[in-house]
Amino acid sequence: MLAVANRFLVSNEPDSYEPLYRACYESFPTDPEASYCHWKVTWVAYLHRRKDAADLLREQALRYPASTTVSGALYFLGRLAEGAKDLRVARGYYDKVARVPRLLLRHSVQGTVGAAGHRACGRRGIRHRLFEDCRFPRAERSGEL
Repeated sequence: MLAVANRFLVSNEPDSYEPLYRACYESFPTDPEASYCHWKVTWVAYLHRRKDAADLLREQALRYPASTTVSGALYFLGRLAEGAKDLRVARGYYDKVARVPRLLLRHSVQGTVGAAGHRACGRRGIRHRLFEDCRFPRAERSGEL
């Protein structure tokens, strides 16, 4: 299933690969590839600015806190919040990115936060405590993300 989904991915056929990736993480939630599959569904939702994008990004960070996509999920949640002019929430997400042990997007965060600002948090905290104080805002169902 994953090989077929990847083939559709490289052919840029999201309508074909998305259901396969979704089936991958829903049918095999503990499989090592579940995070990868979830991210592919999440990313296409973000790219198309679908209403479920923010929920999927939150779910990615919470379901797979040890994956390499956590910082990306938090960063793009920040970008959605910034786009919605919710700078306080955006800054909270960017601060979380700075605390992720795998600081993959730290430089992006420091360069793009704009009016949301950024306070470097350093490397304090450990992975299992990363989300203990996280309060993810719920997406408005009637409005845009």
